[in-house]
Amino acid sequence: MPDRHILLVEDSENDIELTLAALAKYVANDVVVARDGAEALDYLQYRWQATRRSPSRRSGGSSLAHRGMT
Repeated sequence: MPDRHILLVEDSENDIELTLAALAKYVANDVVVARDGAEALDYLQYRWQATRRSPSRRSGGSSLAHRGMT
């Protein structure tokens, strides 16, 4: 099964930290943090293009914060 990420779109650092702490208690998925809708769309487009080029290249380097939940 491919990696499943949670995309969190939030501009408040405090809300990001609270959400990440809450998610860490219940889910093992990695969380990608976008600061606004434009960043979120950029990330989704990047992921879509990466999977179309090569199914084995599903992880990628974007400018977004990518935070592990472990």
